[in-house]
Amino acid sequence: QQGNFFNHGGSKLGCHRGSIFGCNFEFSSAAIASTIDLSYFYADSTVIVASDGLSATLEEDPPSGSVLLSDDPYLGDPTLLPLSPFTLTFNYSFTIDVDNYDTFYVKLFEADSTGAIIHSFLLEYDNTDGDSEWVRTGIVSWNVSGAPASGLGLEFQLNAWDGLAGSSVFISNVQFELSPVPEPSTFILLSMGLFGMAGLGRRKLNS
Repeated sequence: QQGNFFNHGGSKLGCHRGSIFGCNFEFSSAAIASTIDLSYFYADSTVIVASDGLSATLEEDPPSGSVLLSDDPYLGDPTLLPLSPFTLTFNYSFTIDVDNYDTFYVKLFEADSTGAIIHSFLLEYDNTDGDSEWVRTGIVSWNVSGAPASGLGLEFQLNAWDGLAGSSVFISNVQFELSPVPEPSTFILLSMGLFGMAGLGRRKLNS
């Protein structure tokens, strides 16, 4: 079916002919993006946070097994993530040295006594039989519908299962982007259109 598009106040409404509710509503209001400063996170001794707080490197610490870069408001850390819906993204580069078996784990969780996990990411590799470094890079993106009043925590982990050093994780561009909110004028236009189409349907029934 052919569609009609209407521009109003920077928003675009798309409706298919012959259908009252078969409409696509597109809002072009710019989303608000913010970069998280990793220097506010708790960091273990083998975590190196860049001076500008925009990146960090987690290096293996065989005696402890796990290396943490964590922000947990329940434990007194600052609240860095919003309570309203948002999208969280980060870049990573995970390097596992020869003869190493390690995991990179990230979790987004409720900052309360339950610590319930909202989203998680796990990357694991056994390079004990490898003859060269194993490297993986990527971007993780999570859509978060909202947060409890206690807020959300975010934790990065490098876990060593072999007692050896040499592996590392580089994290950068940890950002959240608030979900765009449609302009009030868009809702007014949409309401007027729906009422008008409903009235048209009643007139046809009465004719």
